[in-house]
Amino acid sequence: MTADLRQRIMALGLAGLKWDIDLSRLCTMRVGGPALAVIRPGSVEEARTILALLSGAEIPWRVMGRGSNILAPDSGYHGVLVVMGLEMAAVEVSVDKAMIRVEAGCSLARLLHLAVDNGLGGLEFAAGIPGSVGGAVVMNAGSGGGCTADVLDRVEWLDSAGKMHKDQAGDMDFSYRAWGGEPGAVVMAASFALKPGDPAAIRADISVRLRCRGKTQPVAQPSFGSVFKNPPGDYAARLIEAAGLKGLNRGEAMISARHANFIVNCGRARAADVLWLIDTARARVAERFAVELETEVHLL
Repeated sequence: MTADLRQRIMALGLAGLKWDIDLSRLCTMRVGGPALAVIRPGSVEEARTILALLSGAEIPWRVMGRGSNILAPDSGYHGVLVVMGLEMAAVEVSVDKAMIRVEAGCSLARLLHLAVDNGLGGLEFAAGIPGSVGGAVVMNAGSGGGCTADVLDRVEWLDSAGKMHKDQAGDMDFSYRAWGGEPGAVVMAASFALKPGDPAAIRADISVRLRCRGKTQPVAQPSFGSVFKNPPGDYAARLIEAAGLKGLNRGEAMISARHANFIVNCGRARAADVLWLIDTARARVAERFAVELETEVHLL
């Protein structure tokens, strides 16, 4: 089956394909087996062409950015991963309009630095959040009382038929860690409406946030970031810790002793061990507190 799929992919004539790439190199958790094929589009139009070809040939594919919320299985991914990375991270800054348009592959860290360098505030909540702009839009990433939707002006996305849409963010159905996009939709770029500010003051705010993260989160170890969404009126970390699971390990994967809503890779963790910890935390919290935890992490 793999040989047949490989031949079907090769028949598309896609330039830049790389074969049998270790997923642990593409995901921040640093686990996962080989992806059959990986391709990195160099532009929105190239991405559009690639996705149309893959869909038309009925070849399994998945779009990903920096892999900060993806658990890749030990068996790998038997299809094509379309990685939105530095090759698709063009940025347009309009200081007079306090607006930044950025392609999906740009990291949140780079976007934040560009904003600060141009005296534009509003993205401070993103300090220390791993991932790319595309993923931040789809997950409505946020922290410290702010989220991506708060500063979004427009989202450019492809539907499953390959049609490009350019929607005002206010017309979209953003909610907690969700953007409400239709199944199969892929974010290509986003525009952020920011506010002029003093760069020194913005940097000071970011520094405070980063120091807080460093004290409360296991930032020096490979992880997803938060594993579970916070349930209404409570915190996933509090529930997991109260269930006695802080520091629980399986193999070289562990529920962080610093922050219970993080699972960390202590060395050479396996995806199966990470998944066991996720399932155990969910089951124990449901048993103790009758709360069903929902993951932020997506299973590949």
